Amino acid sequence: MSETNESAYHENVFPYILLLPIDSEKRHTILKNVFSSEIGLKIFRKLGTGDILQKNIIETLKGHSNKTIIQKLKLFKELGLLTSSGKKINRRRLLSYSPSEKMGKWIALLLSEVPKDTIENVFEDLFQIYLDHSLNLAVNQGFDLNHFHDIFHKIIAQLSLKLIKTPIVTPEVVVFGSAAMDILIKTEIPDHDEVVLSEETYRTPGGSAANVAVALSKLGIQTSFGGKIGGDFNGLLLVKEFIREGVDISNLKIEPNKKTPEPVVLVDSNGEKRIIVPYGDDIALSIENPDEIDWGLLKSARCLYIGEMFREVSAVVSSYGHNYNKLVVYRPSTAYMKQGVESIEPILKNTDYLLMNSKGWELLQSSSMEKLGTPTDLLAYGCSTIIITQGVHGCNIYQREREFTVPAEKVDAVDTTGAGDAFAAVLIKGLIEDMDLYDSVRLALKYASHSVQYLGARGAFSTFNSLKS
Repeated sequence: MSETNESAYHENVFPYILLLPIDSEKRHTILKNVFSSEIGLKIFRKLGTGDILQKNIIETLKGHSNKTIIQKLKLFKELGLLTSSGKKINRRRLLSYSPSEKMGKWIALLLSEVPKDTIENVFEDLFQIYLDHSLNLAVNQGFDLNHFHDIFHKIIAQLSLKLIKTPIVTPEVVVFGSAAMDILIKTEIPDHDEVVLSEETYRTPGGSAANVAVALSKLGIQTSFGGKIGGDFNGLLLVKEFIREGVDISNLKIEPNKKTPEPVVLVDSNGEKRIIVPYGDDIALSIENPDEIDWGLLKSARCLYIGEMFREVSAVVSSYGHNYNKLVVYRPSTAYMKQGVESIEPILKNTDYLLMNSKGWELLQSSSMEKLGTPTDLLAYGCSTIIITQGVHGCNIYQREREFTVPAEKVDAVDTTGAGDAFAAVLIKGLIEDMDLYDSVRLALKYASHSVQYLGARGAFSTFNSLKS
């Protein structure tokens, strides 16, 4: 390898981390004898990261006296840069040297070429030693280890996110809402002061809107997701999952100094769920400002799905969809339904399909100061169609000209997490492919019934064709 190529190789591979002793006199001696001495440089260049016989080192360094070479080798051993051992060769016991693990090997790395087939092992050793030294320093200085843990994961995540190349699609559907890393616990729900044991615990990609986007992509619909994640390791995992599932994330915003949400999902023996969502200024929830939206991405879309997003931004997105003849599907979050119908009225007036479950309807009705007697009263706020899912009882559909019910298949539920997301995805597919509403809802219920037979929100997301058959 030429000197120029070797220089470029080292520049791309080595971080040039030099581990040296704390004692200043010893450190001075090492630097002087290695880096200010031609013979010192040659010894470590010859050694590399391997084990070399003393006689071979002497033969290589012709032009220097044997005595000088041996003195240097002994000095480097005393300084902890080299280790020595005896080898029996042809009935003779010969002395050999190799760089020490903690300092010598990394000096040798700076001055020699490491074979590419061993570089992963070399870096694994370097990484472990680096972490060991760093953590010891942190403990000795009384630093907060949790803080360094967060920094470590943030650096890895943000660097990886920069390096990931994401495919860009022309979306048929743009989904707005949240992405999260669910902590799913299969357990009996404890009573007050009771302790129960969890049967199963998982960490799995989630977030209601993110689930809808992934399901749509699996159904063969070109889908883009607009939302936010934190600049942490969970965020990195979610990005990789989006890419693996073929979801466009060109409008996914990364908040470097915030955390990705980690909802706790408790699932009982009947498959019923209870979800606890963390909230705070340090959590990356969803798009907060219309300026964060790539409006050019919406031009090609036939449908805009609005999930858990701030209502002010949701109002702007729904208005855009209405003005440009996009199908607008709105599934309000529980937080806004608890605030009454007036809190979401600016979105409802531009909504084609309003989706909610029976619990959501009860919350919205009870918090609306007697403004809502029946679901049909919501039609006065501008919605064209209201769909209320009823779990095992199917769902009820309300329009100005008609009302009807579509029954659901009866199945043994393992986990109802993500059933509403599965329903929404298939419904949207049916609508943009001009299926009859009844048939779209029927197929959406079938998809949702299929999904509750598996643990996790995305456990049963299958292809549309296999489900339809």
